[in-house]
Amino acid sequence: MTTSRTRFNQSWLIESPEGMSHTQTHSTLTYNINDLKKSGVEVKNTINPKVKKIELTDHVYYWIQDSDGTIQLAVELTKKPDNLTVNLTGKNELLTGKSPYADELYQTILNDSGKPMLFSDAKLTDSGKKIWKRLVQSGRTVTVYDNENSGQSRQTITSPEDLDKFWKMNDPTYQRWQYVLSESGEMTHNIIATFNTRRARELCGMGTEDYVPENTSKSFRNLINLLKDE
Repeated sequence: MTTSRTRFNQSWLIESPEGMSHTQTHSTLTYNINDLKKSGVEVKNTINPKVKKIELTDHVYYWIQDSDGTIQLAVELTKKPDNLTVNLTGKNELLTGKSPYADELYQTILNDSGKPMLFSDAKLTDSGKKIWKRLVQSGRTVTVYDNENSGQSRQTITSPEDLDKFWKMNDPTYQRWQYVLSESGEMTHNIIATFNTRRARELCGMGTEDYVPENTSKSFRNLINLLKDE
């Protein structure tokens, strides 16, 4: 049985963004989606008529395409217990600064999936930071937390300028900051409750792992395993 400790670790404790120069991922995502379509995977509609998706057991792809079926903007996500973790986002370079915008696609994903989105890429482009600022301006909730001290560091971004405190070009120390996009209301309230439980465990020394640490003596680990079997 998966406990709340394991569920938290699986959902929220992963790599996080760091500033970097622009990287083209559109061609990679286009290839992945088209390859899946050729293999016979079903393409589904979403609540937004412009957005299509492919949903697999562990991954899901969302994209916006033009009238000819050419993919303009796409996202690959991994399914986690409490969120969808973004692996790649790519846009046709010819459409830079033009519609469609990532903001619209992210909003559709939130509404369609009913889950918050965790951005796990260890790199965050300057254009990516601008997207986050627009999302805050539009009324979305952005949660930021330190990957090394998650429960006690969680905070909600209330203004676009606040994002500057958690991002810096080519500085690996900023990898510890995680970004979560969610709808205001119940979706965000669930995030707050989950992180407050984690905070209580950190402050009270209740333990944040279910497994026996590697540095525990072999005899003690054997005793734990025997007790589990009884």
